[in-house]
Amino acid sequence: MTTAKKRTMRNYLENEGLKLIIWGGWFAVNLYLFIDTYLRYRTTDKYHYLYMLLSESICISRACAAALNFNCAIILIPMCRTLLSFVRTKMLKYIHSNPRRLINHMKGLHVMSAYTTCILGVTHALSHLVNGMRMHMNYSDYVPINPGPSKEGTTLPWFLGEVAGYTGIICLVALLIIIITSFKAVRRQKYELFWFAHHFSMVFLVSLCFHGMGGITKYQTNLDKHPRECHHLYQKTWKDPRMQHMCKEPPIFTPNGPSTWKWVIGPLILYVLDRIIRLYRSSKDCKIIRAIMHEGKVLELHMLKKGFKAKPGMYILVQCPQVAEFEWHAFTLTKVPTGKEGDAATFGVCIKVTGNWTEKLKEQLCGVDDDGVQLKRVAEDIIIHVNDEKHKPGKEGALPIIRVDGPYGSPNEDCFRYPVNVSVAAGIGITPFACTLNYLKYLDPTALNKNFKMKRIYLIWVCRDIREFTWFLSLMNDTIKHLESIGMPDMLVVQLYVTREAKLSADDPSMMDFKMQWFQKQLRHGRPKFDDILKEIAINYYKQRIGVFFCGPNPLANILYQSCVKTKHRGNAFIFHKESFA
Repeated sequence: MTTAKKRTMRNYLENEGLKLIIWGGWFAVNLYLFIDTYLRYRTTDKYHYLYMLLSESICISRACAAALNFNCAIILIPMCRTLLSFVRTKMLKYIHSNPRRLINHMKGLHVMSAYTTCILGVTHALSHLVNGMRMHMNYSDYVPINPGPSKEGTTLPWFLGEVAGYTGIICLVALLIIIITSFKAVRRQKYELFWFAHHFSMVFLVSLCFHGMGGITKYQTNLDKHPRECHHLYQKTWKDPRMQHMCKEPPIFTPNGPSTWKWVIGPLILYVLDRIIRLYRSSKDCKIIRAIMHEGKVLELHMLKKGFKAKPGMYILVQCPQVAEFEWHAFTLTKVPTGKEGDAATFGVCIKVTGNWTEKLKEQLCGVDDDGVQLKRVAEDIIIHVNDEKHKPGKEGALPIIRVDGPYGSPNEDCFRYPVNVSVAAGIGITPFACTLNYLKYLDPTALNKNFKMKRIYLIWVCRDIREFTWFLSLMNDTIKHLESIGMPDMLVVQLYVTREAKLSADDPSMMDFKMQWFQKQLRHGRPKFDDILKEIAINYYKQRIGVFFCGPNPLANILYQSCVKTKHRGNAFIFHKESFA
């Protein structure tokens, strides 16, 4: 292996090593449960008659069921947002970043467990169909292990009439609904459908808990009086003189009891408690203070909620009953409370208007005309008319109700834990880093805790249209000025990339922002070359763990990740963090 490949491998293990260990453990548990259960039904004496009746299909169906139980328990844990946020912010508060980064991969564990559940569930169902046919073909009144239909009956009506049959059908239908609505195309175009359909998971889990109550599979209980060697007496008298000393009585069988509930009950209780906490927290009043419609159909909301506390990088779930009574959507905080009164007590989000829910929310707040956006209803504070920047104070009607659940931790929450931070955003992906800028805008060097290790942050923002920079251009400018005023002028380094040629007229109101001197210096045309950028950054440091934070589309994330893995200069390691809600 060449030196370059060794460096790439070390960098890869630095990023993914702990995740590989956890996922390897998950795979090992699945493999152990499958093989152990398969061999138990294949070789154990108490299942000998059952294996003779159903052959390999019973081994496969039971092995799939064992691994399925494990995955159905695991799949709920990543959905306990309050629990994971508590673990991240409290239990791992002073721990090295790698264990904290594992929380970022919980969604991946959920997805892997979901795929595995689908495969195991379908295989289990097909195996049981074979079992049903074999029960029908091998039916006998003599040995009481076969609950199947007599040879005069039919398999399907009997199967559907059993508890295992109709609960299995319910599980498969619920699983099919969840699978179809989980495709990326459905999630992006019809997120509401994906959200609603996922609630069928409770139907799936409850049905699965009752699935084993039919007692179709049985095991032998009197092995001491009827050992395995007696099986050749099948359909013969048990009083055979040659075997009287061993085979004292016919085999006695007992149904296997349900076991899924033992696996699911703990995570299910945690999940229910998590939802109760979230319901209580989201029921507290939340008030819209300001609403602004930006270029590129981006709606900015500033809100106030009593007792709300958050850190930069966190996200919240937002619901508007007038738009949809039961839907919650995740948004990264662009502003966190820094005080108890006035604007310092507010928090904010930026919402890209792309789907049904966001369109309806915009309609609740704004009236749209051909030239731009005019706010239709105003809150207590000053509301901005985007077209001409005129202020329009006053009150008019009631604003829609907004409910907020959270905040919850995200990868960008660790941004201050690295001495050197590289934050890369694409389009609206700037939102988590806007919160970082807001925090730095009010930074007080005398009031920093020991978790604040940041010495420099490289902010790289990629946009298609130059007008998109107006969303947070003034915030960047204010942050730079504040850092200069407190003697930290080199902390923030900004690089702005526009991938589409700008065509602005001289009288365009946006031109005022773009004439700022520092903006002109930092603006670049084309796409960033991450290999060169990271090498240039690495030259300035030695054996440093450099945090790389990204929010944007997956193709760009993959390019940046590969650059992080490949770049190993002067012993520096680039640790990749990705923000995602899709």
